[in-house]
Amino acid sequence: MIQISTTFRFNKYQVVTFLIVFVQSVSAIAQTPDFQAVRERYDRLHDQVLALQKGEGLDNKGGGIVWGSSYQMDSYITMFEATQDRKYLDHFISLADQVIAARADKRGLLDFRGRLTYGWPSGGHYTLGKPTTLIDAEGHPSLRVRTRANSYNDKTTIEVLPGTNDSSFEIKVVNFRNPEKPIEKVFSNLTIESVEETINPKPGQRGFLQVKRLGDRPPAPREPFTPTTELMTFHGHHTGRILTPIARFCALVMNDPDLSDYEPKASEYLHEVRISMVEHDQFFIEEEDHGYTIFEKGSPFWCDGVPEPHNTLACSGSTYLHLYRATGEPYYLDRATRLAKLFKKNHIEKPDGTWMFYYWYGLMHVGWTADANISENLPVYSGAKSAEDISHFQLTLLFLVDCFENGIVFEKEDLEKWATTFHKTIYEEDPQGPYLTFRVDGNQSGVTKGKSNHVLYGFIELGNRVDPKVVERCREILLANHSDKALPTVLFSLATLANAQRQTD
Repeated sequence: MIQISTTFRFNKYQVVTFLIVFVQSVSAIAQTPDFQAVRERYDRLHDQVLALQKGEGLDNKGGGIVWGSSYQMDSYITMFEATQDRKYLDHFISLADQVIAARADKRGLLDFRGRLTYGWPSGGHYTLGKPTTLIDAEGHPSLRVRTRANSYNDKTTIEVLPGTNDSSFEIKVVNFRNPEKPIEKVFSNLTIESVEETINPKPGQRGFLQVKRLGDRPPAPREPFTPTTELMTFHGHHTGRILTPIARFCALVMNDPDLSDYEPKASEYLHEVRISMVEHDQFFIEEEDHGYTIFEKGSPFWCDGVPEPHNTLACSGSTYLHLYRATGEPYYLDRATRLAKLFKKNHIEKPDGTWMFYYWYGLMHVGWTADANISENLPVYSGAKSAEDISHFQLTLLFLVDCFENGIVFEKEDLEKWATTFHKTIYEEDPQGPYLTFRVDGNQSGVTKGKSNHVLYGFIELGNRVDPKVVERCREILLANHSDKALPTVLFSLATLANAQRQTD
């Protein structure tokens, strides 16, 4: 059982982050045409989002909370900052209550080891398939099969086909991640003696299927089926993102005497955030002056045991900073500072005054051997690099802005260099209009132009601190092409735009 102190230190007057000074009254803001137009668009899309969510309970098995509700909660807080209208805080509480209630311990959801965790379990396209036993013609165990693609095992089918004689068989595996171009692999002329050597990936290789021989006879034919995927709590990968807006609400309320009537709710949330972060922190690794979290070793994830990518570490960092602002406790500041120092180490300065930043770092770049005992599901890995994509990078930018505002590691010149990178490397124009490249190094990586261009909240927050031109360019892209999509990410982008517009008009 997790035991945790529930005695908090609330110091409303000692705040590390600088406070936004309102230079205009709310009534004056409401009279600004551009601001009002963005707010009206937000409210209209918000009504559509609520209509789509009506009657549906929250569930993170497919990432609905971490990549949906979390952005929606963040948008409410940002809209409150932009308007001072408490209806947005009330919307926040309504959703946050549902998010907390969906946590594993609240719902009695057990993970792949049969444990009750203090996070939000995921399965579906994130995790490996559960081992499934195939029987022979007489009903005895023949083979154990497990889908093990690095994603979307919930869209992988297995089919057992008869062979050319009684001792042979075929296994057909199809991955429907892209329904228009499914990936198909047929293993022919299999025998029970050769099946493991033929199907199982070699060390360092990825594959869709892992098999283990259980008997002496081939499996009986079976129609295509999709094995159920495992359920696990991604402590760092999901917990930090889900908790960032909730911790942000706590810090907002605890540091604003005018919001004292929200303190009971903030105290309730703070207690729950602390509990989840205690469990999250068992996977936090300290190295010299920096730190990071790892995917739980032995978990049903394709690269268990390895350090998590930048964007999820950024979410944990933002949660720590908001917890520090809410409580003043040095522990949270230390955790955030260690993450910030890792991020600073991993920034690459280019000769033209721009930044380069990768999706992953360290081990995932250089790889490892089986002797290193890094991962059970990926015992050997040769390493690979790719520049961060702009969608995930928005989370990193939020953390960098949070660090800057709290005086931790990143300074104004670091943010200005990212603004320069935005203009020189990421922003493009063609006859169809402006757009942002798919990756922060300016590479489109073969994806459709404009992909992820509705996910702009990080760039807008960055521009709002150091470069209004970044805000204006994001505004043009967002309003022209993507602002009628009823998505939580669009709500968050519109909210940050409204807040930036409020401060500049």
